[in-house]
Amino acid sequence: MKKFVLVFLMFSLVFLLFGCLDMETTWTIRKDNSIVMETTLIPELGSEEDMATYFEAFKIGFAPLFKKFTVKKSTITKDYIDYDVYEFKIKEPITISELRGHDFNIKFNGSEFEFEIPKIIESEPYSPDDVVITLTIKFPWAVNIANSTIIKGNSVTWKITKQMLYTGTVLKAYLK
Repeated sequence: MKKFVLVFLMFSLVFLLFGCLDMETTWTIRKDNSIVMETTLIPELGSEEDMATYFEAFKIGFAPLFKKFTVKKSTITKDYIDYDVYEFKIKEPITISELRGHDFNIKFNGSEFEFEIPKIIESEPYSPDDVVITLTIKFPWAVNIANSTIIKGNSVTWKITKQMLYTGTVLKAYLK
């Protein structure tokens, strides 16, 4: 699974960096430290054909990944234009320890959460404040403080920018 998750993230990242997609990911961490992952890929204006091509190439080239996720295609209207949206949902929850085993530097002990995102972009981005990924993590308990401005009850949303991927960053949350 390690290779599939990393390949999925890297391919998604390539398209996100070039501005073709919006990526919204939600992780729900349960009390038993298992995680349910859901990702939505939304094409930006004028890139729906690119999105369809990307999706088909990804589906053919990485068929084993689709055994781990369910994929649902739907249509949304954004600025009076209909877009195909792809939703990926992991079939079975995975654990924090499994993520660590897949080269994710992630820690969660029930009251403290840390997720290290390493430097991924090699050259300084032209538009460093562009949001690349919106990551929402829902915790089993209420959040006390986090290094994000978007905290609602037991969830925290981080807007991961190109600059954060250039320098690397650590997402942190402390629970009540």
